[in-house]
Amino acid sequence: MSNDDFAPGDPAGMTYTHRAFPRFFSPHRLTARIAAGLVIPALVQPAMAETARYDLAIPAGPLGSALTQLADATHTKLLFVSELVAGLRTTELTGKYTLEQALERLLADTRLQYFIDHAQKTITLKTADEEALLLDTMRVQSVAEPGFGDAPVEPGGLKADYQSAATKLALPLRDTPQAVTVVTRDALDARQVNDISTALELAAGASEGGGASAPGPFGGRGQFGAMYALRGQLLDYYGGILSDGVTLSSIAAFDFAAYERVEVMKGPSGFYGQGSLGGFINLVRKKPQQETQASVSLAAGSYDTYRFESDVTGALSKDKRARGRLTFAYEDAGSFIDGVSSDLLQVAPSVEYIIADNTRVLLQLLYQQEAFVPNQGLPLRVVGNRREPFDVPRSVFFGVPNKDSDIEVFDALFKLDHQLSDRWLASLILQGNTADRDIVFNNTVNVDGGYTYAFASKHISDYDLWSGELRLEVSFDAFGQEHKVLFGAENSHRKLDAIYSYVPIGVLESYQANFADVGSVPTGAIPDTPWVSSDTKQKALYTQSVFSLHEKTQLLINARYSHVDTRGSFQEAPSNPIDEGVFTYRAGLTHTLSDNASVYTAFAESFEPLDSVDRNGNALDPTTGEGYEVGLKSEWFDNKLAANLAVYRQDQENLPITDPEDPNFTMSGGLHRTDGIELEITGSPMPGLTLAFAADWSDNEFRDPEDQNTYGMARETTADRRFSVHANYEIQGGRLAGLGFGGTFVSVGDRQFISYGEDGPFQSYLDGYERVDMHLSYDGLPNWDMSLLVRNVLDETYIESSSGATWNGSFFGSPRAALLKATYRFD
Repeated sequence: MSNDDFAPGDPAGMTYTHRAFPRFFSPHRLTARIAAGLVIPALVQPAMAETARYDLAIPAGPLGSALTQLADATHTKLLFVSELVAGLRTTELTGKYTLEQALERLLADTRLQYFIDHAQKTITLKTADEEALLLDTMRVQSVAEPGFGDAPVEPGGLKADYQSAATKLALPLRDTPQAVTVVTRDALDARQVNDISTALELAAGASEGGGASAPGPFGGRGQFGAMYALRGQLLDYYGGILSDGVTLSSIAAFDFAAYERVEVMKGPSGFYGQGSLGGFINLVRKKPQQETQASVSLAAGSYDTYRFESDVTGALSKDKRARGRLTFAYEDAGSFIDGVSSDLLQVAPSVEYIIADNTRVLLQLLYQQEAFVPNQGLPLRVVGNRREPFDVPRSVFFGVPNKDSDIEVFDALFKLDHQLSDRWLASLILQGNTADRDIVFNNTVNVDGGYTYAFASKHISDYDLWSGELRLEVSFDAFGQEHKVLFGAENSHRKLDAIYSYVPIGVLESYQANFADVGSVPTGAIPDTPWVSSDTKQKALYTQSVFSLHEKTQLLINARYSHVDTRGSFQEAPSNPIDEGVFTYRAGLTHTLSDNASVYTAFAESFEPLDSVDRNGNALDPTTGEGYEVGLKSEWFDNKLAANLAVYRQDQENLPITDPEDPNFTMSGGLHRTDGIELEITGSPMPGLTLAFAADWSDNEFRDPEDQNTYGMARETTADRRFSVHANYEIQGGRLAGLGFGGTFVSVGDRQFISYGEDGPFQSYLDGYERVDMHLSYDGLPNWDMSLLVRNVLDETYIESSSGATWNGSFFGSPRAALLKATYRFD
């Protein structure tokens, strides 16, 4: 039968066929623009090519849901009578397929046949012995909404298949020319993770970077917000954490009750403007769902730790165009440190509304409040070239605890998606984030040079960020392949005002003295002394293209121009302003070797404006960097297990280093180089067994001879190796079905620091550590999930985090501690 035998969309002509309507286009204008380095998709007629192959990750389940996900991924409409698929299920479909190949696999065990109308961009189903019926387009029953650029719904488990933050486009991890770690919701729940530090333990190249904050559970809150490092590079304190691709502030330790997963992007983050050479961390919010789901959980554990969570989502209207979600968390936690405790409240509502078939709005709000006794950590002493804690119990609080500290954060995001056509998507994103952090010590202690100093201090930070972004995403077919182009414009305004002051109390006889003997200073008696103020405005334009050079080869290119205007002051004295424009680039090539393996190579740039000032009060030059990376990504056991390898080099200029003339200040340094290897294995190689393995090896040093205090030495807080593995097995049948048991092993090499002695600076080391956690779970009861975490089973004593200072800012890891959690999911 020829295509001319019937008109497209004529029911009389809808017979089963494997031949799609061919579409033709002239490539001459497109070729000219590719040669010029830009693609103007408006000059290319969108087409659905028979040979176009799509990356699919469709889990086993109801056939209707699987077909809907296929239609979404291939930009087609799905038309059929719902009764045709009632009760039918299909197996998992993962990999690269043409539309026809995917349909044949999904419909292989049914009596259904399909008809593809490429002119109308529809798929119509019918049985083998009756005419097809055309009804309204079926809507997606999941997170992904047709045409709005969402990644396909993933089947769950520890292994992820897609990311969107690294490229601002939903791309398969296999096609992303960059090392990306995704810690899924299932991975977080398996280990009862509620904080970033613990989540990063299963991400190669990631670490807790000090910052005077206690890591992990049972440790309380620190003097400052936690800092994180990727590939040895500290993330921007006010921009290294993102939520759905939009900047948050590290002032607050965001609780994970409101988040679905964590995406760790490793490598230069210049595509987002200012940012670390190491990358960034993206927290993905839980989104409203069409189908009603509700759960509550209770947890209780060591050191008087209690926690309640709830999560409710569902349709808000009969037609399910309006959906809502509300997550809630409350935690009352003690600590293994004497007198340290914290209270946390988080409320996170979100509403999504499909205004029309081509328009969607999303509003997300988050409020988090914490009141706590802060812990500024313990001092370390330098013995030879080793740093070690003083001979004190892990429970010692250096000072007198007081609960006058709190953090309050509010975050709002509004997103409007409008599908201009089936291949054109425009998005507007508006965001506001405010965070206030008040830290008060009425009596705290520093130990330095053999003396123990008691003092009171106040540190208040007010942070405000407002941003807007407009994106235009275009996909088109050319030369039998699908290509994507992204254009964007951003405008952001960030303000920071910080107060820091201290009042000396006295000198104690030793670090083992009774700290209360010297008294305390009331909070009101500690002055509010301005410390640092900064006002940064940034405007940017960017573009990104993903070209399918061949069905097995993709080229990603992006460029960004950012203009940064920073004004500020240090101790009320104006700093030198920064007013400059910066271009950053990224290019990556991915090539598929086989159905289960691909290789990639990438180059990217970064720049990072600094809030630091030199001893003269002048702002330091922005840190700039270049990153080079090659890698191998593979999938095994029928795509259920991912194994990824990355090899990288990172060169950085203008890192802040200690001023040799005044160690209380910093200055811009010369070349710093890091070389490293990362390996990750994640997934489920057999029914019931889940596995996550992460390891990295690196070497870094300052290479500029003019940097007297750092030349030839490694950057502070870095370790040459890190290794972690999590494994769990759940019994699949019999009386014990649903019982799971497993563990987590974490090993960190010696941490490197720069110390100062009579002969000048030298490299010093803090012992590494090993920790073993145990996990038990049971989901054999209808609607119930129960889990038990025993952290540090062997009760090892070790320093888990250190800021680099010796007088305070180091933190013991928790002694052996347990947390029991029970979750009930409503039908």
